Amino acid sequence: MPLHIQKWERREGVDRDQFARAALNVCRQARSVAGVRDARFYWANADTIGVAVSAEPGVWGPNSSSDPTPDGARVLFGLSDLAHMTQGEVWGDAAIGEQAYRMSR
Repeated sequence: MPLHIQKWERREGVDRDQFARAALNVCRQARSVAGVRDARFYWANADTIGVAVSAEPGVWGPNSSSDPTPDGARVLFGLSDLAHMTQGEVWGDAAIGEQAYRMSR
């Protein structure tokens, strides 16, 4: 199951509580999507939050097969108004890696 990882750095002058609440809203929205197993945020330091979303393939993220929802766009733009996304990656679990390797043979 893919793990979607994003790092967000707080914009200067933004309240940390407001920043954390925006990240929490992204996680809550993600968890409301069918096929998302878990979504949490973590503090990396006083100005950086990491958001981790575990989801079935194709149900979360910019390359997902589902259309964006108004609520999803609202929470992502809300976080983006308060922070810069500095990193975004999708990590595949061992099963996905093995499947990709077997297909390449």
